[in-house]
Amino acid sequence: DSPLELPYMADPSPNGGDVFHCIVSEPGALVSLITPAGVEMTESNAEAQGFHFSSIQGIDNSAFLVGPVAIPGFHTFIELPPGAQPGNYRIRVAPDALQKSATVRSFYNSSSNIRVALAPGAPSVQSGDPIAFSAIVFEGEAPFSGAKVTLRIQSLDSLGAPAEIE
Repeated sequence: DSPLELPYMADPSPNGGDVFHCIVSEPGALVSLITPAGVEMTESNAEAQGFHFSSIQGIDNSAFLVGPVAIPGFHTFIELPPGAQPGNYRIRVAPDALQKSATVRSFYNSSSNIRVALAPGAPSVQSGDPIAFSAIVFEGEAPFSGAKVTLRIQSLDSLGAPAEIE
């Protein structure tokens, strides 16, 4: 009944190119983006602020669509304008006219020159198993040393506070 909010840390390059992609399995949800300043960007107000919204319905078994776009459902793409503020963004999915429960998937494609890879110490993990993570940070193609990395772990149902490890 209440809106779902999915947090992302964004560090856009000055030239732009950052895209948030949200897929809702059923029609009727309203997707918006909340900026670090707390402004909610919707399809109706985003263009005036330099953001670009587009929506499509995914097509089952289409040979013309690849990657996440090939996932069936209702896709919303939100592109940040050039010079967008770095910080904490949230994709907000409000049920609005949603008639039944739905699956929500979201992705963030960054234009930042900084890339972080997280490698778990095991191929699979079950609840309660100990696990070690290693973070690898690059600036462009060069490894970057001395970076501070924070790992946030939260349950799939988003209940309870996330655990953060630095």
